[in-house]
Amino acid sequence: MAAFSEKTTAASDGTSLYYRDYAPQTPVADMVPVVCLHGLTRSSTDFESLAARLSQTHRVICPDLRGRGKSGYAADPMTYVPIQYVKDLKILLADADLSRFAIVGTSLGGILAMTMAGTMRHRIAGVVMNDIGPEIDPAGLVRINGYVGVGGPVDSWSAAADAVRHINEDALPHYTEEQWLALAKRHYVERGGKIMPNYDENIRVPFEASGGTPAPNMWPFFEALQGLPLLLIRGETSDILSERTADEMIRRHGSASYLEVPGVGHAPMLDELGVEDRISTFLRDIPGRESMLGWLKSRFKSWKELGRITKTLKSQGGATA
Repeated sequence: MAAFSEKTTAASDGTSLYYRDYAPQTPVADMVPVVCLHGLTRSSTDFESLAARLSQTHRVICPDLRGRGKSGYAADPMTYVPIQYVKDLKILLADADLSRFAIVGTSLGGILAMTMAGTMRHRIAGVVMNDIGPEIDPAGLVRINGYVGVGGPVDSWSAAADAVRHINEDALPHYTEEQWLALAKRHYVERGGKIMPNYDENIRVPFEASGGTPAPNMWPFFEALQGLPLLLIRGETSDILSERTADEMIRRHGSASYLEVPGVGHAPMLDELGVEDRISTFLRDIPGRESMLGWLKSRFKSWKELGRITKTLKSQGGATA
C-alpha cells in the first residue's frame, strides 16, 4: 500500500472531516491532482489500489465523507445529503490547498461530481464517473434501501465477510473467500469490542424522511460536464446505471470516453483487469495547469452553468444547490 498522510479539518457545523493525502512518488510536472470520492456506505479505503497507482505521478486526495470511515458522525442526520457533502468538500479542498483537480467518483461520489460541476465547474479539470448517472435504475434503489443502515454489529470477521457477500455477491460473482474477507475489513471496523459497519447507520434517515418525494433532476448538473474530459465506467450487470442512461449520457456529453467492465455489477472496484490503466491514461492526458485565458473561459462557463441550472430547476419546481 502506498504511503499517505492522514489529515483532518472541520466542517462548518464542527463535524470532523478526514482525508488521505498521497504525495506523488515521482513528481512529474503538469500532472493534475486527483480527488477520489467514494460511494454511499464506503470510505477512502476503496481507493487504496487506485491511489497507489495514480500517486506514482499525481497527488491524490481520498476523503471520508461525514459519517464514514474516520470522519466524524454528524449531530444532525439530515445533513447526510449531497448538498452538505459538497459544502464539506469545499472546506476540505481548501485545507488541502487544491484549487483545480480531477475527480474519480464512484456511485454517490459521481453524484457529488455532477453537483460540483453545477456549482464550481471552473475548478474541475475532468471526471471519471464510476457506475452512476443522472438517472438511477429503480431496481438498484430498492436493493440499496434494503441494506443501508440496517446491518448492525456482527460477532466475527467471518460473519462480516458473509454480510458483505450477501449484499455484493451478484455484483462481484468472481470474488473468493479471501477477497470477501478483505472487503469486509474495508466495510467494517472494530469499535468498543464490536465489529460494526464503518459508517453511521443514521445515513439512512434522509432516505426515510424523503418518503415518496421525487429525487432532484440531475440532468442539468450532468450537462455542466459538457466540454470537460469525461470517462464513464459501467459494470456490465449494473442495477444502478442502465445501458439506456449510459448511452444518453454519452450522447449529451458529446465527447465522453466509455469503459464497460465485464462480469461486474454495481459498482466496479476499479481494480479489475485493465481499469486502472485506462483511468491512469485518461488522467495523464489532462493538463495540470490552465492558461490565464483558459481559466477565464472556465470561470465564465462556470457562472453560465450555475445560472442555467438554477433557472432550469426553478422552472421545474426543484431546489437548487
